[in-house]
Amino acid sequence: AFCFNTINSVVIPKEIERLAPSRQSMWVGLIMASGAISQLSTPMVGAWSDRVGNNRARFLVYGTILTVIGVSIYFFVSAMESIIVLFLAQIVTTVGLSTQYAMVTALLNDFVREEQTGVGSGAMAILAILGSGMGYALFALDVPVHYSYFSYILLSVF
Repeated sequence: AFCFNTINSVVIPKEIERLAPSRQSMWVGLIMASGAISQLSTPMVGAWSDRVGNNRARFLVYGTILTVIGVSIYFFVSAMESIIVLFLAQIVTTVGLSTQYAMVTALLNDFVREEQTGVGSGAMAILAILGSGMGYALFALDVPVHYSYFSYILLSVF
């Protein structure tokens, strides 16, 4: 939630404002749409992990690797001043985060007893809310966008 929410509501608009201020609304909408379409990977990855067997941890690692690659691509947006690179960063990061989310949700059901599923889901929801709040607090402190990329990578890995 830390990455997902702040990338979409803070990072992308700030990058678009810098790259294409005259067409900001159009580009933000298009990049957000590409992220929304990329989230369709979640059920596909979930089905794929079910088909492969109990390798959810491996898929979680794959999602983490994709997320780190995607966030790393955001670093190049500034250097290359390219909206196309921003699209690529958004798509790769969203697929990675969606994969992580699908696997964490599946792993919750694998490791939490059935009678404790509500408590486990509640704990996940609290972590998501705290993650979102921490992400927004980071930007409320006016931390430069580039520093947030480091925090996204650290939180994705750990």
